[in-house]
Amino acid sequence: MTIGWFFRKDGSPEPQSGRLHRSTAVFQYTWEQVVTGFWLRYPNPFSTHVLSEDVIQRYVSEDGLLLTKKLLTKTSRVPKWGERFVQGPTNVFVLEESIVDPQTKTLITYTRNLGFTKIMTVDEKCWYRPYPEDASLTELTRIACIESHVFGFAKAIQTFGIERYKRNTAKTEEGLLHTLARLYLSSSNPSDERTPGGVVNRMASLAGRAETIRGTARKATDVARLKTSDFLHASKTPTSHPSS
Repeated sequence: MTIGWFFRKDGSPEPQSGRLHRSTAVFQYTWEQVVTGFWLRYPNPFSTHVLSEDVIQRYVSEDGLLLTKKLLTKTSRVPKWGERFVQGPTNVFVLEESIVDPQTKTLITYTRNLGFTKIMTVDEKCWYRPYPEDASLTELTRIACIESHVFGFAKAIQTFGIERYKRNTAKTEEGLLHTLARLYLSSSNPSDERTPGGVVNRMASLAGRAETIRGTARKATDVARLKTSDFLHASKTPTSHPSS
């Protein structure tokens, strides 16, 4: 696992030439509920720009941490002035790494874009923790560094990146809230396992179940494509008729 590209081990950012952005949010759900919703947040109507989500690696460490590495594919609409820098498809790969610590009740995520890095990089770290003043709530803290080294355009690109990041994080929070409402608002609070081991096992199980559902959907799509291809091929093949 990468321990957060531009972050020190104490969580503070290294000095950068890019721009830093910090924000916080409070969710009206327990930490266990928010972490469960985190694994099940895609797809949702507020994150249509997320095209795919694939687990690369997942395991429970010897000290009881759940570590996950994911590759996401997202659309990235380029403004008119940015078309000079981007050639070809505008989809971008994003790497997301997460660490769940049930002992301290923290979920930490690190994300970074793998595409368009010559134009701009967006490094983000998020902490999900019980709200200090009310443990029935969950606090999210974000810190991101947007950086560009394009000569003559770096400041403009970084400003654009900050504004887009703000819009995207707002959609991300709405999507998570949508998932949490779907999971919990229609019923009373679930009696989740509260022991550290139980939380990790439940998180791993839910994350695995979500990935299985997505895998089944992908297989069904592939089968449909094959059937369509076979049908089109058969329809183009001339039928021979016996002579009368």
